[in-house]
Amino acid sequence: MISRRDFVTRAGSALAAGCLPVAAFATSEFAGAGSVDFDSGLSKAKFRALLREQFSVATRSDGVMVLQLVELRDGRATQGRRSTEGFTLFFRGVASPTLGAGIYTLEHGSAGKVTLRLEPVRTTAESATYRAHFCLLV
Repeated sequence: MISRRDFVTRAGSALAAGCLPVAAFATSEFAGAGSVDFDSGLSKAKFRALLREQFSVATRSDGVMVLQLVELRDGRATQGRRSTEGFTLFFRGVASPTLGAGIYTLEHGSAGKVTLRLEPVRTTAESATYRAHFCLLV
């Protein structure tokens, strides 16, 4: 059985409602994308190290779509005595076909797999943008 902490850490988008996104910062505790490993949990710093990296997404029609992590907006909220780490990821992919809102497994070449709830936020003739909210207990 998975513990609540592991669930929240690995599937952080489940508690997104309480977090307030603010401007992103470019610093990171990780030297580069090659040092990130999702098996040890998720964090804002890990995703920051993966900015501009590509992820593959298996679609419902058994195809594969490539998304690029293009932005991280972060914030910090405190609820009661618990502190949370909140952030929003933005991914960009091809304009067509687009992904509907739902839960997807994204795979990065060196960091591994992560399951996220993606929501389409904007589609233009050139690309589609998706967001994933996180609110992690720290």
